[in-house]
Amino acid sequence: MLPACRDLSSLLRVQAHVFKGVRRDRQHSNFAIIPIQRDLVYALGVWQPDLPLLTDFRTIGSTVLISLIMWIASILVAYFAMHRLVIAGLNQLSQTVRRFTLDRQLTGQSGFLKGELLELDTTFRQMAETIVQDEAALEDAVFEKQVLLKEVHHRVKNNLQLISSIMNMQLRKAVSEETKTILRRLQERVMALASIHKSLYLTGDANTLDASEIVRHLIGQSMTLGRTAEAPIDVKTDLEPVILFPDQAVPLSLLISEALTNALKYIGGPNPYLSVSLRLIDRGRAEVRITNKLGDETSAEKGTGVGSQLITAFVQQLEGKLTTHEQADAFCLIVSFPVEDFRDEIPVDRQLETA
Repeated sequence: MLPACRDLSSLLRVQAHVFKGVRRDRQHSNFAIIPIQRDLVYALGVWQPDLPLLTDFRTIGSTVLISLIMWIASILVAYFAMHRLVIAGLNQLSQTVRRFTLDRQLTGQSGFLKGELLELDTTFRQMAETIVQDEAALEDAVFEKQVLLKEVHHRVKNNLQLISSIMNMQLRKAVSEETKTILRRLQERVMALASIHKSLYLTGDANTLDASEIVRHLIGQSMTLGRTAEAPIDVKTDLEPVILFPDQAVPLSLLISEALTNALKYIGGPNPYLSVSLRLIDRGRAEVRITNKLGDETSAEKGTGVGSQLITAFVQQLEGKLTTHEQADAFCLIVSFPVEDFRDEIPVDRQLETA
């Protein structure tokens, strides 16, 4: 297998080299000479030129397959390492945050949390404990405020009832019918305010009121205080729950009290009746409708008394619209107004000036 027609000593060079030639058995081959120790030991390689890389296909395929397997294995190792060190910790931290957001509870620390994630979880737990303590203190403060506010409404209601009782004493001592009428109207207005404060301290939420309950109470109150005729009145009510803030409930209650007083003042005739309805006619808008049967004699002019002026003022305060319809035997008052959120109170002097 040595190269023919060439002396081995002629192959010695300073550097390794490759060449083509003919072996002594007359076959063409490729030769490679590599110095192992110069001037002492050399390695001579021989291989046939017609055997390319296909002769080592199995070896090359095995190498590629092993490389592919090692690459896949490295990906799996990286994934599981990432999952254990990062993804699992992030999932655990996310569940902790989500549960605390929902029910303000914290679970125990997970063993998946390492390094920065552990520090982040510890910081979050400290922040969560601070939030829970602050919320507890805030709830205590709000509860105390609600208790005090309810107590204020309760005392205001008692004071208004005391004023009403004093007026009742004056009513019994009054001789003039005009004086009795004035005191009775003032008493009705005071009791309307008292009913609002009673609803405010009886309701669970001191910031909102159910207008239907106030209207129902005002109807009963007006039938007790304002009715002077002997004939029984058929009272019909259609009251839907309408939630209002106190800034809206106060003028609405006073408006309804005045309207009921006027209705009872002019009600009469055979089979007298009084109809009161409260309902939502549109999104964010409510309507009050009061209808009464008219008597045979109506001496007072519409819109010239104090009650009519007060009704107009309260409608303006509600930013509503007032409509009246008078038929042969009935009178109907309709007030539509927006159901709005909280707004600043109108100063007392401005309310009196408007009235």
